[in-house]
Amino acid sequence: KSDYICRIGCLLADYHRFLWQGLQLYDYGHERHTKALQELTICEYYLEWYEQDPEDFINKNMGVVQRYERELDCRDK
Repeated sequence: KSDYICRIGCLLADYHRFLWQGLQLYDYGHERHTKALQELTICEYYLEWYEQDPEDFINKNMGVVQRYERELDCRDK
């Protein structure tokens, strides 16, 4: 289970980096810049929660984890 918890933390951190890259690659006002800005706020909230209590985060937010996994999978293709 600790490997899984670590994997979720890495997933959130990777998505956070992806969002920061989106902010820097696209001009202000571009659709992707706006989406990255909105998602970044949400991702930072989840990262903070994960850092405070990883088990509680995983028990209550599997839908969030699956969403970010899909986002990263789409990005890699």
